[in-house]
Amino acid sequence: MDETSATVARMFAALGHENRVTIIRLLLAAHPGGLVVGELQNELAIPASTLSHHLDARKTASSRSAKAAFSAIAPAPHSSKSY
Repeated sequence: MDETSATVARMFAALGHENRVTIIRLLLAAHPGGLVVGELQNELAIPASTLSHHLDARKTASSRSAKAAFSAIAPAPHSSKSY
C-alpha cells in the first residue's frame, strides 16, 4: 500500500464509529465557535472516558490530515449545507 492510501485508510479508521461521526457533525454545526469537551459529552450522553477514547482515535491515525478532520473542521466558505 502506498503512503497516500495508508493515510486515507487511517483517516477513515479515525471516523469508523457512529459517535466519531456525530462528533464531526457537532463540530461542523458549532463552527466557527467550536465546542468544549464537556459540551460534546453532554450532546453524546456518553461517559468522559468513552469520549476520550473517541477523541484519541484521531491521535492513533497519526496523520496531520486525520487530526485536522477532528480538530480544525470547517465547512467551505459560503456553504449553506446543514449537517
